Amino acid sequence: MAAYSAAVGWSLLGLFFYMQSGHFIEIEDPLLVLMTAGALPAGIALGIWEVRNWELQNESLIWLRGAVAWSVIPYYAVYSIPVLNMQFVEMTAHSTEWLLEFCGLGSFEVGEIMVDLPSGVVAASQWDGSRYFLTEPLGDKGFFAPFNYSDGTPVSVSFILACSALQSMIIFVGAIVALRGVSWKRKTRGLLI
Repeated sequence: MAAYSAAVGWSLLGLFFYMQSGHFIEIEDPLLVLMTAGALPAGIALGIWEVRNWELQNESLIWLRGAVAWSVIPYYAVYSIPVLNMQFVEMTAHSTEWLLEFCGLGSFEVGEIMVDLPSGVVAASQWDGSRYFLTEPLGDKGFFAPFNYSDGTPVSVSFILACSALQSMIIFVGAIVALRGVSWKRKTRGLLI
């Protein structure tokens, strides 16, 4: 039964990414079109591999399953819980502001968090959506923080969740946490490094 559950999981993950390919066709990004369109066949292939090789207890496949789970679950929790998403965006914007000012590269301020909706951009304080569950589609920027000079003049930069580098960091968290046969002490040390 577990083999079939894993196979369904791989197929659904592939389907999820496959369904994003329409957006990348619209913005004419051939690499991401190829990657997202290939996710469904890859997910199905991994599912078949799971079912056919379940008795072998393939360490690589077990690690991959764990790495994906430990990467996807925390990232999508942050992505789909607006209060966490906004906190990551704001933390990234403020740390950039502090670093630029520390280095003497100017005086900046972070604007109010904004929400990019299909109907337009609104301030997060005026957004009537749920703060704990993302229940409506967002625009390309999602939740974002505009960056301004300290006199209020806008800088043509806005911070979004992708600016936090959470995606790339969480991949390493997933890869380390999914290691079997490694003590939590060593995993923790690896995460700190």
